[in-house]
Amino acid sequence: MSIGIDAKPGALAVQGYHHQLAQRMRSLRVARGWSQRQLAIRANLSPSTVSRLESGGRVEISVSTLTSLAVALGCSTDDLVDITSAAADAFGTYQATPPASNRIRHALIATTLDSAPQGPAEPLPATAQRVVSVRRHRRACDYRSAARQAAKAMESLHQHVHGPDGPLALSLLGLLCFDTSAVLIGLQDLGTAWIAADRCRAVASRSDRTMVAVAGLAVSQVALRQRVAHRAMDVARCGLDNVAVGTVSDLAVTVMLHLTVAGAGSHAGALSSPIVNHHLACAEQAAPHAERADDPLGLAVEPALVEQARFGIAVRLGRIGSAQRHLRTLRGRLTREPAYRSQFFLDLARFHLDQSDHHRALDCLLLAEQTAPQHAQSHPEAAEIIRRLSIVESDDATLRRVCGIWRRFQPHN
Repeated sequence: MSIGIDAKPGALAVQGYHHQLAQRMRSLRVARGWSQRQLAIRANLSPSTVSRLESGGRVEISVSTLTSLAVALGCSTDDLVDITSAAADAFGTYQATPPASNRIRHALIATTLDSAPQGPAEPLPATAQRVVSVRRHRRACDYRSAARQAAKAMESLHQHVHGPDGPLALSLLGLLCFDTSAVLIGLQDLGTAWIAADRCRAVASRSDRTMVAVAGLAVSQVALRQRVAHRAMDVARCGLDNVAVGTVSDLAVTVMLHLTVAGAGSHAGALSSPIVNHHLACAEQAAPHAERADDPLGLAVEPALVEQARFGIAVRLGRIGSAQRHLRTLRGRLTREPAYRSQFFLDLARFHLDQSDHHRALDCLLLAEQTAPQHAQSHPEAAEIIRRLSIVESDDATLRRVCGIWRRFQPHN
């Protein structure tokens, strides 16, 4: 049994797997009560292609075709053909790690806080400007540009930590690692994001309590995106124990930690509703104060963020009535920060999908993409919404919209 790459770029010669592919396609299609034509429409393929694949003959199938079939059938590519991750990487089934991500990972692994790296360092003022640029790009959800700047700043700051400007460089490095972790989450490189968050924690151990809380927020966000909700909740709680409320920066971190505990705790089913509501109330109490002055961490906390979080939690728990109340409370008053707005539209898309309003769900998905393309396209919730729509929708025009959206989102998921 072998799999080879065809002469055409991106094509898989499914040798020895054609019978397996045909059998699994057919069984999944029949289980959903679809004809070959209906599957073809959902996968945006021609009926003759579906018929040829189900015939069990030797086929050469492109990666995009295999992925389109998996999305239409609501399964993974491995459910159709047993290909190991290593082989899949060779075909390009999985998104390659961006070059800037590789540079960041190399910089983090090659450096420590205990010894200075070799080579010339960029002047500290120039590196500080890169740190500011990373934050600006991160807040605009331009994760690729942020990663390029972060990669260049990371090694330079590790060198300056051991120089005469060590305390300033250490502070900048902590902020850079926090932003870099968030950027890498947006790029779906969670392994490197975890390393960056852990380096932020190492910097915090040599800094003040506020930085310890910031590091806790970074780690909890990676755990939450990795869907390890218990870990995210525990780390965020520890962060709350370390934060010392007093400055706007402390208040902003406090709000985000409370929201993380509430979101992760409700998702994991580890916290009762009164405790979740307590954390949301604490976030609501601190949010107006955090909004009144510039936030050096760039967390951009606004009171509307708490109500958006309440709505998102209600949607994930399937509490439609509660979600509707929070939606009325918001009355369109959303946060200005692109990532928060985009997340709200994803939650709203899921809300409409749960009520079988597929057209509004698609509209909200497009709003999420228009607000922050890189955030929406890389978010696993967006991919899940598209998969659900591809299974339940029967209207041909709507299915074409779904397929069009998926072709833009697919390289990121």
